[in-house]
Amino acid sequence: MQQYIPAIDSGTTGHRAILFNHEGAICGIAHRNSSKFTQNRVG
Repeated sequence: MQQYIPAIDSGTTGHRAILFNHEGAICGIAHRNSSKFTQNRVG
């Protein structure tokens, strides 16, 4: 069974995950945009 090393980057506009093997080669990349939430201010 092959093992991988995950790296996760969560920013303000999205999230990215990258999988590396033990030699440091990229084995997979995924990206998802995130919704922007704003708070309504009263007064």
